[in-house]
Amino acid sequence: METTAESGQPGNGQGITQEDTPSADISEDSQFLKKEYNKYLKEKLGDKWNDKDAKAELFKPIIEWYNQKYIEAIKGKKIKGNFSLIIRKVVDAFEKMGLKFYELCGLHCGGAVLNVDPDVTGRTDSALWGSTPELDKIKKGEVVFINHQLKQLESLVMYVFLLYFVLKALILL
Repeated sequence: METTAESGQPGNGQGITQEDTPSADISEDSQFLKKEYNKYLKEKLGDKWNDKDAKAELFKPIIEWYNQKYIEAIKGKKIKGNFSLIIRKVVDAFEKMGLKFYELCGLHCGGAVLNVDPDVTGRTDSALWGSTPELDKIKKGEVVFINHQLKQLESLVMYVFLLYFVLKALILL
């Protein structure tokens, strides 16, 4: 697969120019992108353009490139001590989804986001989330207890990983 010299991104560097794109209408843009995507698939895959496995193989280098860049970005955030922003995004996404289930079904959703890989300052930045007023009250009223429980959960996860690798090493001996 070709990559552009400047960015290292897959592609021939030509891209879609401003003149190629339709108006600011989102539905028109979506139709345009869908048409271009299907045209690209037909050019690259021929009769197999609709084959899920062929598409996966075609886009494999792009996905690998994206995943590598994402991993590098995450490592950069950990090195700079900014990983808590990622934790917050994860918590926010779960809270929004949980709130929707609470509003629609009356379900009380909550959980933990555990980061057992400390950043350069030694922080793990794990977090609990709850999506209902009742869970929020508990979280605010029991901060010290909850932080203690989070540390215990982090330790448990690290212990399980360690145990797994020790057992695996013993089996290989």
